[in-house]
Amino acid sequence: MPTALKIADFRFLLAGNLISNLGSGLLVVALPYQVFRLTGSTAATGLTLAAESLPALLVGPVAGVFVDRWDRRRLMITADLLRAVAVAGFLLADRPDRLVWLYVALIAENLGTVFFRPAARALVPKVVGTGPELVSANSLLAVNNGIVRLVGPPLGAVLLSLFGLPWLVLLDVASYLISVLMISLTSRFAVPTAVGRIGATPGSIDLRT
Repeated sequence: MPTALKIADFRFLLAGNLISNLGSGLLVVALPYQVFRLTGSTAATGLTLAAESLPALLVGPVAGVFVDRWDRRRLMITADLLRAVAVAGFLLADRPDRLVWLYVALIAENLGTVFFRPAARALVPKVVGTGPELVSANSLLAVNNGIVRLVGPPLGAVLLSLFGLPWLVLLDVASYLISVLMISLTSRFAVPTAVGRIGATPGSIDLRT
């Protein structure tokens, strides 16, 4: 077993990461297809990419400053809740004249992602320490991301053809809520023994900033 998997809190975070990313991966193909189906416009379809990128361009450079000041665990939970609500907004874009709701929802979802990702990256060393467990944790997260990129879009296309966009949206909403649950299950004040603090217990995490 990879050493990082021996830490219970990291297992929760890893599971939440895989499920929420896979849920988002299902919509990588489905959302542009939905826009093109509604409008027949390649320009309108291209705007989905612009809406996804806008938060990272405008807020990304300063997001880390706030992440360092805020409780990362609470920030991650808040960001996932924001993303769940935003994704549900995709259901409003069922006609060409309502397409603006899809763009607004995409911006809101990716705004949550801009804050979630640096908080999650900063949290991993607090969960597993800075020794071999950190190398193991980063490797597992990389595998997670690779699985999502490989499986998510084609699986989303298949599910889209079978069930339609609303089901994919609901799956993505559920994936964010599951991620919230996984983060909430992590312990709050203790740290792993790998960090070497007195009173630490294996599998626990210090989320204080």
